[in-house]
Amino acid sequence: MQVPTSSASLSDSALRVRLKQVLSGTVLQVVPASPVSTAAADWAMVRTPGGVRLVAVAAAGRTDALAEFEGEWSEADGRPVLVAPPTAHNAAALRRHLPWLAPQSLPAGTSAGFGDRLGLATPGHVQALRAAGGSITPVFAQQSIREMTRTGRAPQAVMDDATWGCFEAGWTGGQGADADHLKTAADITACAAAGFTMFTIDPGEHVDPRADTASPADLRAAWDALPWERLEDSAPSMRARLAGRTFDVEAHHVLLDEGALMKAAVKYGRAIAHVTTMFRHLCEVKSGQPFDLEVSVDETDTPTTPAEHAFVASELGRLGVRHVRADHQEEQEEEHHVEQRHDVAGHRALGGGGIDAGHGRPPSRPGAAPSQRIVSRTDESCRAPGSSRSGESSAISASRAAIESVSNSRPWIE
Repeated sequence: MQVPTSSASLSDSALRVRLKQVLSGTVLQVVPASPVSTAAADWAMVRTPGGVRLVAVAAAGRTDALAEFEGEWSEADGRPVLVAPPTAHNAAALRRHLPWLAPQSLPAGTSAGFGDRLGLATPGHVQALRAAGGSITPVFAQQSIREMTRTGRAPQAVMDDATWGCFEAGWTGGQGADADHLKTAADITACAAAGFTMFTIDPGEHVDPRADTASPADLRAAWDALPWERLEDSAPSMRARLAGRTFDVEAHHVLLDEGALMKAAVKYGRAIAHVTTMFRHLCEVKSGQPFDLEVSVDETDTPTTPAEHAFVASELGRLGVRHVRADHQEEQEEEHHVEQRHDVAGHRALGGGGIDAGHGRPPSRPGAAPSQRIVSRTDESCRAPGSSRSGESSAISASRAAIESVSNSRPWIE
């Protein structure tokens, strides 16, 4: 990655002085945190009566360095000077020249999603991140298709707004980009083309909550009607492989007896098939490029038991969707961000997975049950994430550990 040779956050910076000299006699005002210098050019965001613009001053002898940008050209001391509008074309070119502005697959460690709904808040998010300190990897571009539709934005606009916001704020620390709650292959294609690196597949529409209350006869009929071809399996094979299996996880023993297996398969079988189809399409679209994957079932009315977590992780792994873990919401009685108020006793009793607070979810319906969120990190070698947290109830700990046991995951904190 090309790194900046200098930045200008101080008033006496040589770069600031250099840019001021170049822009003298104009109405362009440099945004204080934005200037940065590379071998190709000096770069900054400026304010004009017509809005913000990119200014780039090519380095000596690099007259062709800025050829791919669209804007107005002039010259200062023999160096080409570009003043360019914040368009999608110029944002893409800027990411190529300043690669720290291009989202990457998230590294191991702590990350935080910001979810700027209107495309205006990223500079403020950068300030908050700097004030918090530590080693948090930000996810500035983070929107669901539903949110984009409601706000009239497209995936590319979300990405570009985050790019310009980071550039304005002088952020050079790297970042991820989360395309949230994707339900169709077309969603994946559009978000991948825009440069997103994290993809949250939401198969909630394919979950069958009737499995929780179905009679034995109805459950058997639903079991027989599962899309076995899409699951690349058969009823006898699944039963022989999983019925009666115990997942020994730390101090917990998660039993998947035949009844629990049938219920889990009926409830999540079609969701697993959908996730597999989406995942394979994502692999094709990304063509070997690393990406982060989430499977989120956090907007349903049905809880997910530890046995069901183990079943989902086992089946996704069998189908090549590797690797997964459950990302649980910490238990608490107060509201967490904009998420639901939890029934703590019910949460403990159910052992349900987590709501992904802080990831742009609308408020859940009062009394809605906690459910499942699975996270994976996928690259060319399909390395797997996993983590544990202190202070969990035994049921939640068992559910998390069941996923990690099945998926052979490594430490990674979202």
